[in-house]
Amino acid sequence: MRKNALFLASCFIGAASYLVAAPKTAEARYKRVPGTECTVDLQSYNIARMNSDGFNNVANSNTQIYTTCAVPSDDVFPHHQAVSMSVHVYDATSSGQVSVYTCVIFNGAFGGLCGTGVSTTNAFTGVSVLSPPMSVLQTHEFDFPHVWGMVPGYGSSIKGFFMRDW
Repeated sequence: MRKNALFLASCFIGAASYLVAAPKTAEARYKRVPGTECTVDLQSYNIARMNSDGFNNVANSNTQIYTTCAVPSDDVFPHHQAVSMSVHVYDATSSGQVSVYTCVIFNGAFGGLCGTGVSTTNAFTGVSVLSPPMSVLQTHEFDFPHVWGMVPGYGSSIKGFFMRDW
């Protein structure tokens, strides 16, 4: 009887020790960046607006404008650990398309690099989620990350983006 009690006590102590000392499950990380955090090139300043729809092209034509949106990167969630990105856009015209690219500005050299872009189709109008390839961000750990976009007119916009490590 005493052996059974010792055995049960040992099992209980072992299980309790495991629960206390076992490594905790890693939590998934994500960042949300609104389109109002994006900037516009100087040639497009008179037709670009930051409003409740994010970064917005208010031209009454299919004039394409360009924007850059900073990608957050810190010690909690470095950009090179992101595995996916979802860029939420609104394409208001069937004669143009919203395109986005993941890019870096080189830290120790002049210039930068962008990956392959993704776009809405010319025939599409409405809200869409674009997922650009992450390889440029993942392979340039020490460079400065951003999303570069091209936005047609008639109220098309980049609403913002999510990036995550799961």
